[in-house]
Amino acid sequence: MVMASLRKRLEAGEIILLDGVTGTELEHRGATMSGGAWCALATQTAPDILLTIHKDYIRAGSDVITANFFSNARHMLEQA
Repeated sequence: MVMASLRKRLEAGEIILLDGVTGTELEHRGATMSGGAWCALATQTAPDILLTIHKDYIRAGSDVITANFFSNARHMLEQA
């Protein structure tokens, strides 16, 4: 349903706004970063900060919020 709505908006020529950098914002707001997995662990260790970041992007006008999966692949998490 959501994808159909976004497709309609795009077909109508609307601009769709994506959220911004999540990992960098987590780091900026004090979430612990991992040398190997960088921001991936913050999803578990700082969910309150992550939720606030998502809410801030929505308040700023983002239409699409992306998950914090940048470094969540097994080969990255094993390093952490």
